[in-house]
Amino acid sequence: MNDNTVTHPYETVSLRLWAWELYVANYPPLKVKDKVEILQRAREELGMPRTKGGNQDLSYRKLKPKIDLVEKNGKVWKADWRRLYLPSHRRVRGLSDNPVILEGKDRLSDTISEQPVTFNTWLRHTALPSLTVFIGRGKAKNEKFGNRRGVYFLRTSSGLYIGQSTEFGIRNPYHLKKREVTWWCFVTPTETSDALSLDSLNATESLLISFWNEICHTENSRSADQQPASKYLQEAVLMVEAASAILIWLVREKKFGDKDSTLPFKGRKGGGWADCYLEPFNESEV
Repeated sequence: MNDNTVTHPYETVSLRLWAWELYVANYPPLKVKDKVEILQRAREELGMPRTKGGNQDLSYRKLKPKIDLVEKNGKVWKADWRRLYLPSHRRVRGLSDNPVILEGKDRLSDTISEQPVTFNTWLRHTALPSLTVFIGRGKAKNEKFGNRRGVYFLRTSSGLYIGQSTEFGIRNPYHLKKREVTWWCFVTPTETSDALSLDSLNATESLLISFWNEICHTENSRSADQQPASKYLQEAVLMVEAASAILIWLVREKKFGDKDSTLPFKGRKGGGWADCYLEPFNESEV
């Protein structure tokens, strides 16, 4: 199922948080104040200010019909692990702030062209893996990806395309031939080619598509693979956080160029909620 028809990210995140409380946390019957607080948390995830007074109840009443559907469709939601186990957007935005560039910092000062740029980075959290990141525009000429396991983002004319690969050097030309690609980004653990298991890699792709689909238009829909064992699921969640955070940083710092460093946000008309992804993280934003 492709979720690009959802009208606004606030709605999507709200319903996902609601479902998590019901079907993962197995929370007792929620009181109205608990339900209102969930909606406030959704606003925080997207960098929106908390509502006050009567506006809190108004937000709840507007979403109540869809909230009721979440509560009725327990079987569907319990099976939808790709959404129930997504990391927080606010946490990812925090992780995107000021990463440590271990190697290749000098090359990042140049605008990327046909020749890809490679750098190694460490986000400021010890649980996350060190990453090797490749970014470029056209075919990856003379670049040795080897058999690295990783995930990639393609910025196309219609949104983001997200995938996983153990042979990106082969996959990249195929996508460039088939799609109108403005830029691409391949993210892989620095350590070794098997630092990310195949089970974790597949789960990372599924979670990444769901994560970015909440806020952006994506070309591909979520895959129908089975929920992995908890070990692989946790590895995947960490990789989703790391890859997403570094992509946000690349776009925010205009590493793809002033004109092309954009993300295809959903529901942005009439509100500046998405600005928080394009500005340095502010702890006091909410």
